[in-house]
Amino acid sequence: MLENVDTYLQTGGLPEVLKAQLKNENPEIVMRQIFENYRQDFMRVFGEELAYLFENALRGVADHVGSPSKISQAVSHQDSAYRKMSEIFTRLENWHMIYLSQQRGSYPEGTTLMHPKRYLFDLGLLNKLRTTGTPSFKVLENVESAHRKTLGGIIENFVAFHLMGSGFELCGFRKDAAGLEIDFVIKHKNLMIPLECKASLRSKDSHLKGLKIYMREFNQEIGILVSLAPFEIHKFSSGIIIRLPFYAIEALPELLKQSF
Repeated sequence: MLENVDTYLQTGGLPEVLKAQLKNENPEIVMRQIFENYRQDFMRVFGEELAYLFENALRGVADHVGSPSKISQAVSHQDSAYRKMSEIFTRLENWHMIYLSQQRGSYPEGTTLMHPKRYLFDLGLLNKLRTTGTPSFKVLENVESAHRKTLGGIIENFVAFHLMGSGFELCGFRKDAAGLEIDFVIKHKNLMIPLECKASLRSKDSHLKGLKIYMREFNQEIGILVSLAPFEIHKFSSGIIIRLPFYAIEALPELLKQSF
């Protein structure tokens, strides 16, 4: 399954790209054409002089996926078009090319200073934008922490658009004073379920620390850890944590339905 994950990370899920892959044609040519078609749509709205901001916006998200998203990651403060970027991000979000995840804190008034996170709509495109000039890597081969951190962001991106597709609202949780950060908090019935993403091939109890803190602090019974490790259920005094494999994320809604 993880070998198939590697293939998916490179190709993504755009139908025309997949057709080219199955026909042993060059999927990158198809992806580039699709990208140019999107750019043309962008130019019809914002004009040719701002066309460069389309790729800047997507690349800014791709290069920092899994981390707080800032306008300055797409264009310099000194660029005369800097003030247009907020509108551009909003338009790309409305086109469902970028997904926005607000970051919440313990108190509503503390959320306004937090940068949101942003994700791209396709992993193949994300990978091509992010890896320009750098070698791609495979989930079963690279174990360096820097690679794992990047891969964790890509997994987080994958989880984001599957949560959206399942009807969940994207939202994360941050509590800076305690150093606590939860990638997603999803609402299911009367539960607010914390969900963390990790790139590890093995389950480690240290990966559960943030989930356990959140569950105890907010009296929640269930947490989710999405990683490259096999399925497992971890029970502790405050509830259970489901360790769900990356490639099984589509099973999450049914799993929650059956369990709660």
